[in-house]
Amino acid sequence: MAFRWPYIFLLFGSLAVAAYRGNVLRQVTWDLLGLAMAGSIIVVLYELAMGVMTKGIVKAAVMTGLISVVAAVTLALAMKR
Repeated sequence: MAFRWPYIFLLFGSLAVAAYRGNVLRQVTWDLLGLAMAGSIIVVLYELAMGVMTKGIVKAAVMTGLISVVAAVTLALAMKR
């Protein structure tokens, strides 16, 4: 787990840059968001392969992802109006 803190720093740093670019500079940020998602997926797949994640952790992660998608769609639809 030596990569945990650098990974968290890079993930939230890229999300902060994406938020700044999107809100302040009005630029498209799909590239940074895609990198953040790809990095997260790679870490999850690696931990699953190594047997680090339990069924409870996987269930919580899936539920969090589903709730996030619903919240994002709701927010996008609300902002469209």
